[in-house]
Amino acid sequence: MIMKKQIRYILLAITLFGFNVASYAQKTDFSGLWKLNIEKSEFGDVPANAAAIEYNVEMKQNEISLRWNTIDNKGEIAKSNQKILLNEAEVSTVLPSERTRTISAKLTSDGKMLVLKKSYSKPGIAEETDYVLRESWSLNNGGKELMIELISPKYRIKAVYDKVMLTKEEERK
Repeated sequence: MIMKKQIRYILLAITLFGFNVASYAQKTDFSGLWKLNIEKSEFGDVPANAAAIEYNVEMKQNEISLRWNTIDNKGEIAKSNQKILLNEAEVSTVLPSERTRTISAKLTSDGKMLVLKKSYSKPGIAEETDYVLRESWSLNNGGKELMIELISPKYRIKAVYDKVMLTKEEERK
């Protein structure tokens, strides 16, 4: 009788471990170089430069490294980067505009979507929030497209990015 209970507990533990491993294996990997596809994106009344024109993403088990380029108000490329833990811990950076950007990230419970929360302070006043953004990332078209839905109190954007396939020579660099 005791032996049967022990076997049941062992089988239950193996089953639960198996589900945990399977769910981890299903987490989406957003790694890659992504270029904005303006034709597939939806900006509404918001200028297209509200979305990054390019993302370079490296995702690891517990963190994500982002490098992105945007077009600033002068029409010039502005580069940004951030390494973020995937546990909703906030990371703050003071930008050249004297705004403080705070970002946190987490994967949804099914591991298929990445949710970023960003807040920006008023210039030179880190304690006072000027605006907030929520970004929901998901992969479409067999992982060839990254869709980012940006939501702020004033607008909603659906930005679609195409995965850039690098040549062997580019990968080595």
